[in-house]
Amino acid sequence: MLGRWIGSSRGQTFDYTFHPKHYFTLTIKSAFEPSSRVYGYWDIRGHALHIGASESETDSAPLELCDDDSFTIVAPGGHRSEFKRHLAEFA
Repeated sequence: MLGRWIGSSRGQTFDYTFHPKHYFTLTIKSAFEPSSRVYGYWDIRGHALHIGASESETDSAPLELCDDDSFTIVAPGGHRSEFKRHLAEFA
């Protein structure tokens, strides 16, 4: 899971970077609102991705690994979001 992953849902783009030691950064982009950036804690427990402000304050979403370069999370209510690994482009 380490590295940069990009997905979109409901008109927004979610650009996650999962760092070692369970730290993540997230940039949310929308056509209708200014971009925002947040950071926090991440972990994989069981078959769920846990994200939150700290280890004791996380929300979880079931995680489905599609292959080495993509995964899907299932949000409450059943909405699915697919994320693809962003590979650095070299010129």
